[in-house]
Amino acid sequence: MFFFVAMAILLGNTIYAQITISSGKLGITITNNGNGITISHIKDNNTELLNPNTVTDIFSLSLINIATGSTETIGASTGWGNINIISNQSSCTIIMTNPINVNIASSLQATLSISTNDEKSSWDLSVTGIGQNHSLNDVIFPAINIKAAGNDTFLYPLYSGKLIINPGSGIDFFDDSNDNSDNNVGIYPRGWGTTMQFFSYYNSSYGIYFGFHDSVASLKKFGIKNENGGIKIQCTTPAGNKTKAGNNWQMPGHFELDLFNGTWYDAALIYKKWVSGSASYWPVETPSRKLRQHKAGEIGIWLTSHLSDASIPQMQNYIQTAANFFDFPVGVHIYKWNYFDYDHYYPRYFPERAGLDTLVNNLQKNGDIIIMPYINGRLWDTGIGGNDPEDSITAAYFNNNGIGGAAKHNDGTYYSETFMSNKFATMCPTDTLWQNLMTDISLQLTQKGRIGAKSLYIDMISASAAVQCMDSTHNHPLGGGHYWTEGYTKLLQRIHDSIGTEDFITVEGGCDFLAGQVDAFMVQGWMTGNQVPAWQTIYSGKVQLFGTRTGGSMYGDQRFYGRLSQGFIYGVQTGRQYIWLAINPSQNSEKLMAANYVKALGRLRYKLRYFMSYGEMKRPLTLTGNIPDISYTVMDWGGCRCTDTISNPAIRNSVWQNDSAVVLVFSNARIQSPAGVPGGNINFTFDFDPADYGLQGPLTIQKITPDFDDSIITINNAPFQKNVSLPNLNLVAYKITASGHSGFKSTGRTVKLHIYPNPADDYFKIIYNGNIDNVEIYNYLGQIVMKVKPEKNTVGIRNLSAGFYQIILWDNDKQFVSKIIKK
Repeated sequence: MFFFVAMAILLGNTIYAQITISSGKLGITITNNGNGITISHIKDNNTELLNPNTVTDIFSLSLINIATGSTETIGASTGWGNINIISNQSSCTIIMTNPINVNIASSLQATLSISTNDEKSSWDLSVTGIGQNHSLNDVIFPAINIKAAGNDTFLYPLYSGKLIINPGSGIDFFDDSNDNSDNNVGIYPRGWGTTMQFFSYYNSSYGIYFGFHDSVASLKKFGIKNENGGIKIQCTTPAGNKTKAGNNWQMPGHFELDLFNGTWYDAALIYKKWVSGSASYWPVETPSRKLRQHKAGEIGIWLTSHLSDASIPQMQNYIQTAANFFDFPVGVHIYKWNYFDYDHYYPRYFPERAGLDTLVNNLQKNGDIIIMPYINGRLWDTGIGGNDPEDSITAAYFNNNGIGGAAKHNDGTYYSETFMSNKFATMCPTDTLWQNLMTDISLQLTQKGRIGAKSLYIDMISASAAVQCMDSTHNHPLGGGHYWTEGYTKLLQRIHDSIGTEDFITVEGGCDFLAGQVDAFMVQGWMTGNQVPAWQTIYSGKVQLFGTRTGGSMYGDQRFYGRLSQGFIYGVQTGRQYIWLAINPSQNSEKLMAANYVKALGRLRYKLRYFMSYGEMKRPLTLTGNIPDISYTVMDWGGCRCTDTISNPAIRNSVWQNDSAVVLVFSNARIQSPAGVPGGNINFTFDFDPADYGLQGPLTIQKITPDFDDSIITINNAPFQKNVSLPNLNLVAYKITASGHSGFKSTGRTVKLHIYPNPADDYFKIIYNGNIDNVEIYNYLGQIVMKVKPEKNTVGIRNLSAGFYQIILWDNDKQFVSKIIKK
């Protein structure tokens, strides 16, 4: 039911007109004070959501006089000679004209539209009539100050999502000190900062969703802070074609304010519903993308190597030795594959180190290792600030080729960034030369080129914020807009079209505007206190995440296990671990324990890849029991930019669904003294209701561990409660299927399944305490290459090509999965 209220109130000698539009419990009241408007109430039934201690301009316009350079500002609440409101029960359009300020064109018009439906509201703003003497610079819209009720939570999309508990006592995301282009803001899109376009506030009584539903991911500056006892949320959008006269503006997309009940997870589902149906960057599952996702999702762990650390033959031996420690596919992220430091000289990457192609071919030939070389997709070395004989060559190369494509300030100087004393120019992604260079470099490194790598890592293009390029020769709107994101989107599409259809692309940072173009995001810096997997709730199964890592000195303490456990539970492929960890892991007890823990994470991730790589993350379970907290330090790269000590429960969990099956994953990350000794168990209980996942009928429950014996298959009628006792530094998962869809049947016994030798040359044998009807063998692409009834539990594989294969053993209507490497 809709309600519409119009009234006039008298305050002093001034008559104020008010209208209220509403849908269900949501009511929005606008007050016309004669020369401006205010949003005077936003209510959930009779509960006021706005902070009563302050009045905030819902929008504010900043204009620059072209001739003088002076700035004029006009907000929503005052300064307008004419206010016209057209409204009905559920919507209103407010037309504001004839500014009182004589320094602003009298033709200026701001049109604010608000509509409500199903306890949701959509807000839009346009600005026209700027005139030939002025240029619109920035638009602040919306700016809303909500009350902080206490016992409440605010979700900010830092990394995968950060919760601010009791935000009224302290919250400030106006300051983003890690951004070079503009301080005191949180910039979107930016993978080390604001990764998505929504926020939420919730308590036990109500929740408010703030969504910026811009399908082309235009540049925005978000700000969240305490103000007058409330929480101020605002968005500043730089105008396109700023400095040009008469640059009329239309809000990109719309702002949505919705009521909801629940937590961060429910707010994430609202964003997911919009982004999956409307955003241009939502991943489209083309055949080639499915193939690339399959290859990226198979990786159990990522290792990192700097090829300059040793000769190419030595590095091949080191990498192969480390990979042999793991019995699942690994990825290897290589730096310094050319003759330069990886933070120097680019895009002058070639010539590569002699023998690089041989190293790549030898490591990848069996299909269980994927090599991923590094390039930088954002910066061009200017030759300034270094201390190297080649700096003059580097400077000449930039000045003769790159400077034209660099992003420029309004005064014509280029944006720059400094790393290790070297000065780099920030390249505008729309520049044709830059796109040509990046495409050619990518081609040379991958399978259609000379080097043959099966994947490619492009640094910084998702992690770092856009800058406002003012170079008119680049043929894009000056300043604001979506040309920055569009430029990278086109660049990545060009690279995909150029390289092999199976070669996958990864980038640094998980900003969602590239989710449709890349196959995986490297998110090693996604670590902060009170972190939640809102990003994964939205994008799980559509794009891979990898990169949770630790420092080399951490493997003897809680930092190592706490970080890796959180990343694993949040669906991040473990890595990028330095190869030293898996080389001679028996060197000491602490190193062996750490290496085995990493191996367990990778093995269980690989066994659960159909859920954690290709499935959908669901709401985490609520656990009961005496679960202690563990504390460890992290570097909060995009938040406080500091080392932060955080505390989390030792037991973490996540829930994943794929088709008719659900997997519940649990990790105990606690380490106890002395270092190297795992310690005891932690006991906890969880409840499971199949109705939450659409499962019907009796359930089949399979316990899955990192070990090869996935035992104890039982039937349970739901809902049920289960008690778990999990040792320290241990992992377990429970796969639950509806019996009619499962493919599994209760055996009432422990299943013993082992395959040897592995790797194998001509044959392998199966140890299995059941009946083997047949064995299916699948290649790395998921294609069946052999189906056979083993004789004496032996399967011949002489005719198979060298590589990695998946084995599925069938016993009546039960199936068991293992793997084999054919030499």
